[in-house]
Amino acid sequence: MIARLLLSLCAGGATSVAATASGVAAEVRVITAPGLTPAPTFEHAPERVERPRPPKPDAPIADRRLGPVVVESGERIGARRLTIHLPGVVAVGPDETCRDAAGTDWPCGRQATVGLRALVRLRPVACPLPSDARSGDYTAACSFGTGRDLGEAFVASGWARAEAGGPYEAAEAAAKHDGRGVWGAAPAPVAALPEAATAPTELPPDLTTAPLLDGGGDVAATAPALTAGTPMRLGR
Repeated sequence: MIARLLLSLCAGGATSVAATASGVAAEVRVITAPGLTPAPTFEHAPERVERPRPPKPDAPIADRRLGPVVVESGERIGARRLTIHLPGVVAVGPDETCRDAAGTDWPCGRQATVGLRALVRLRPVACPLPSDARSGDYTAACSFGTGRDLGEAFVASGWARAEAGGPYEAAEAAAKHDGRGVWGAAPAPVAALPEAATAPTELPPDLTTAPLLDGGGDVAATAPALTAGTPMRLGR
């Protein structure tokens, strides 16, 4: 039985050519049952393909209290190597000029940065960020102080504008109505300092000719003359 099966397999087998160790081609019979596809032959060992690694899961988002915060503009703050962009806020340009109701132009862009930094000062700022974020740019709605929305506070102060259709349009309308920040009047000019008193140009009279308190003569006339070798008596 086994012999007949082997003979039938050999009869229906395929023939292939492979290289021997000496480099001479040799005929190799591939035994395949009738109706089956013969196994492939390889001149070289198949290349091993590394299985792709699964992507690293995103770090959870949590409110993180930032260290010293620097207000860079009306929509951007910095904390060490982190840069946070506040959504819904449009910054006033640093070189922007505003015109008040009286028609006076004033550098509101420079004043805006000063006003926003004074608003934050050393108050703590917290932002929802990935727990592993140490550097880079992120967009987050931050809070400061006792939990007030930082973007809303910037717009409400008048030193930043609200994005059209954003959540801070009501805060901008209130700032316009009250004339705060860039919506207000130009700052009053700084009053000039008074001129310093003119120092006297005449020197005081010489002590040798200055009158005594009782008006009697001068120092040279009333004081005893001192000569070399005359001892001076101090005290009584």
